Parts: sequence; structure tokens; C-alpha cells
Amino acid sequence: MKLKWNEENVSLEEVRGWIQKATNSPHVTGPTEIYRSNDWGITAMFQGDQDYVCKIAFLPLFQTSPGIYTFLNSLESPHVPHTVKAENINGQTWLLFTPFEGKVDNKTYTINDIVKTARTLALLQNQAAQKDEHDIPVNSVEDVEAECLHFISEVQERYQNEYKQNSQLISKNMNVEQIELEWLAQDETYTYLKERIKEACRVLAQYPLPLSLYHLDLHIGNVATLDNGERLIFDWEEAVITIPFFSIHKLLQNAKKTNLDRDETGETGEYLRWTENESLVIQAYLQALNLPLSYEEAHKLLNISMSIVPIFYAAMSFQFIKQVGWENNAAGMLAEDILLAFHRLKQI
Repeated sequence: MKLKWNEENVSLEEVRGWIQKATNSPHVTGPTEIYRSNDWGITAMFQGDQDYVCKIAFLPLFQTSPGIYTFLNSLESPHVPHTVKAENINGQTWLLFTPFEGKVDNKTYTINDIVKTARTLALLQNQAAQKDEHDIPVNSVEDVEAECLHFISEVQERYQNEYKQNSQLISKNMNVEQIELEWLAQDETYTYLKERIKEACRVLAQYPLPLSLYHLDLHIGNVATLDNGERLIFDWEEAVITIPFFSIHKLLQNAKKTNLDRDETGETGEYLRWTENESLVIQAYLQALNLPLSYEEAHKLLNISMSIVPIFYAAMSFQFIKQVGWENNAAGMLAEDILLAFHRLKQI
């Protein structure tokens, strides 16, 4: 089905005028192609003095995006999109990029693709950690702890009864075992999660861990392979500055899928016993990341970070869920991440 411009939410004439002014183009036409159009945003190609990609977000969640892309531009890196203009207009977020030439492959990728992406991420985080001035939300270890604890309390208040009453239906609709959903019906599970989150963050806070970029949604589908073989990472709209290890959370899930003959852990019940390919990604990432820590210390902190990042990611995702009005049906959406953290926290 051909996508249409959402004139009700954003004036096409105003967008063309904005692009014309931002690029000093004598004339702007388009959209020549619409890549995405839904209730929370639109992405399309326009033609001015050259091609430009315009992304407009309608949700308050994305109001920090201009600061993120301004910061990424300051890195002058070939591994991120070049931003022409980024600003908030009438409660919306308008972003303009020059197109990049590259292949995006989220189906036939190899472990080598993931390893190269992990190294690219580390290089970007090394650059970002050296810059003090930015307009990006910062989440210290203490902030991460507070956010996770608040989220767990909110899930218990909103959804514990649903896990009690509808575990069979949720299990049928989502990729979660019913017996696991029943754990989320128990008070003890939420108490345990809070205690373990506090312990994990207490350990992280004891080390001189430089905060850096967390992409929030860095999977292989948000990575382009350029003609020169380098990787370009895109879709940074929700990025924050926080514990750097968080950013490889989804890359490890991609790596897990390349170990089709192994379970997540290599051994039943060992959620932090990484498969061979997951270990390759971790090793490449840690070797490329500049940290004032030994490799063994960094690996230990990465494992701890991987035990809490599913909760932090779910907490951030919950903000989106609320703004698009899906919170009444979110119990199943959130359960998988919460349970993953539950199992990993038990393994530390």
C-alpha cells in the first residue's frame, strides 16, 4: 500500500518552505518518496538543490532529538547521519538529513556484521565521552536506579492483577511462557527485582565508568553498510547519555540469533553464560571501548549492566507506549524484558 502524507498533522507546504530555507534551495519538491507515515511521525524524501530526508515526529517524547543530532554532528563522524537542520516546531520535532548510500540488512546479516557494528559503536562512544557540552538527557547510575525502581512499582500497580487473571491469554499472544507470567503475579518477584536492581547499581557506582551514548534501539536494522565497508548507525532520536554498555543490549540479541543451534546461554539456566557469537561481540566491543578499567573489570560491569538494561529499556519504552495510548494493553509488551532482567539478575 502506498503511503500518504499526513496533512492533518503537518502541512506539506510548510515543510517544503522549511526545507527550502534550511538548505538555501531555490525550489523544493516532493515528497518524492514516503518511507513511513503513521500516527506518531512521518519520514520522506524531498528534492531541493539535492535530495534530503525529512523526519517529523508528533510525540513529546522526541523533543530532545534536536539536541541529540546537534551533538552527533559535532563528532564529525562518518558513522552517523549528517544533520542539516533539527528543531522543535509547534510541539513537533522536525529533522532534516542528507541521504546516506548504504545497505540495510536485518534478515541475512552475519556475526561479522554485528561485530563491526559493536566496534563502530565503541568508537562513537569514545568520541562522545570526550565532549562535556551537550544538550542530551543524562542518566547517571543513580538516575538509572531510580527510573528502574519507579518503573517496577508502576508495573506492579498497573499490571500485577492482569498477570494473575490473564496469564494464559497473554502467553498465547506474546512470546512468553505462562509459568513465567505467573511469577509476575507474585509480590515476591517485584520485591526481589527492586533489591537486585539496587545491588547492581551500587556495584556500578563504585567504578569510574564514563557515561556515554545509549542509542536505545541499536539493532542491526538501524545500521547501514556503506560502500567502503564502514558502518553507519542511524535512528538516534531517543538517545541519552548513560551507562555505555547498555547500547549493545539488542546487538547481543541479534548475535544470539546467529547461534541457531544454541540457546541464549549455552547452558540451560545460565542467562549470563554468553553463546560463542555473543562473546565475540562483547570482546570486540570492550577491546574498542576506552575505559579506565581492566578488561576483566569491564566485562564484570558489562554483565551487571546487561542484567538491568532490559528494565531500563522497558521503562523508556513505556513512555512511548503511554504517549501513543497503548498502556491498557501493555502488560504483554513489557513482560519479556522484565523477565529477562529477572533471570539475569539471579545469575550475577
